[in-house]
Amino acid sequence: MDNQIAGTRFNVEQEDLFLGKLNDELRQGIFLFYLEVSSFNRFQLVKSNIFFLCHWSNRFQKTIADKLIRHVYSPDECLTQIQGKEKLYVLNKGKIDIEANVFSVEKNIYRKILRVLEVDPNKEVHFNVYGYTSLISGLKVNLRAVAKDYSICYYVDKEIILSAINENKNDFQYFHEIRSRVEESRLK
Repeated sequence: MDNQIAGTRFNVEQEDLFLGKLNDELRQGIFLFYLEVSSFNRFQLVKSNIFFLCHWSNRFQKTIADKLIRHVYSPDECLTQIQGKEKLYVLNKGKIDIEANVFSVEKNIYRKILRVLEVDPNKEVHFNVYGYTSLISGLKVNLRAVAKDYSICYYVDKEIILSAINENKNDFQYFHEIRSRVEESRLK
C-alpha cells in the first residue's frame, strides 16, 4: 500500500522508517491524532457522558457539543480553572488525576488523588467531566487536574454554557437545582 505526501509517493517501509526517527512523544501524539480523526464525533462524546445525560435537554447537549474545543494535554500538564473564566472539561482519551491539596500537621502540603478520569472503551456511558463544581457554583474549588499521559480533552467556556442554559427553562431550573446542592454541601 502506498501513501502520498507533497506529490511524493512512499511505501509503508519508508513510512515506518520515518516514524521510527521521531521521538516517543511525537510518535505517540501522531498515533493519538490518527485515532481521534478516525473515530470521533463530539456529539457522541456528550451523549456518552453521565453528566450531560442526567437532566439536560437535547438542545443543550447539541449546543455544548458544537462549541467543544479540542486540546491535547501532555503528561503532567494541568487543566487550568481561572475564577470567573471557568471551563468544563470532557476527557475523550487518556488519563487525568483530580488532586486535592492536603495540609499535614507539620504544615507540609502534599497532593491526594481524589478521582481518576479515564474513558473505558468497553463502557457506553462515562463520567469523564472536570470543572462543573466551580463552573456552577462560581466558587474557587481547591482541586487540580493533571494529565498523567497524553490526553485528549474538549472544553467549553462558562459563558457558552450559561447562554445555552438560558435557552431552555428546564435547563435553567436544573442548573439552579445543582447550584443549590453544591452550596448546601459546602455549608456542611
